Amino acid sequence: MDEERERLLDRIQKLMAMANSNSPNEAEVAARKMRELMDEYSITIDEIGEIKSGKANVQGLLFDLNEITNEYWAFILASACADFCDCKAIRSRRHSGDKLIIVGFDADREAVLKIWTWLFMNIQQEIIMQSVKRSVGAMGMREATQFGMGAAEELQRRLRAVKRERNAATQTQVTALVVVKSAEVNKFVQEEFNLTNSSFNFNRGKGYGAGAEFGSKVSLADTARLR
Repeated sequence: MDEERERLLDRIQKLMAMANSNSPNEAEVAARKMRELMDEYSITIDEIGEIKSGKANVQGLLFDLNEITNEYWAFILASACADFCDCKAIRSRRHSGDKLIIVGFDADREAVLKIWTWLFMNIQQEIIMQSVKRSVGAMGMREATQFGMGAAEELQRRLRAVKRERNAATQTQVTALVVVKSAEVNKFVQEEFNLTNSSFNFNRGKGYGAGAEFGSKVSLADTARLR
């Protein structure tokens, strides 16, 4: 690689770091300039991915899911939040217990945890409130799980819709950044984890509909602030 090309890639690397900034204006300007340079000099995603220091920005943040909950819907919710923030959520049992690993760039991982925690607490609090309102006793474990799944899957659908609208509105500014992030995150996952397909059999009972209705009403206005 010639010296001029190296300088150009180094500049794009710095722009990529700026585009990952928590400042919306700085991120937008950096992403737009990055896209212009990639188009002008025919720079590929693979070339950017070869920048070693760029790879270091992608990491996996691990925390013990069992310390919070063992509900599968919590992982569905985490996956939805991770996708919303250009990350990936991986459920791992390689360690003792059940671990949730969020793979992505620093600012993105922080946003995932903030959004997930906020939505998770909303669902948990509603399950408790529904139990308190009942004269016949608390919501059973099965119905509570169904409620959580309904809420998590409805929120997943809504977050995907918000992301599509967000990307469409800012397509010219952030397309390059989104593609680069996706390539780096996917590469990290492939190198670090031996993933296998798994299925989860779930019976959508009466609690599911109530959960989906609740999920449709949860405000997502704060996701923009947290993101």
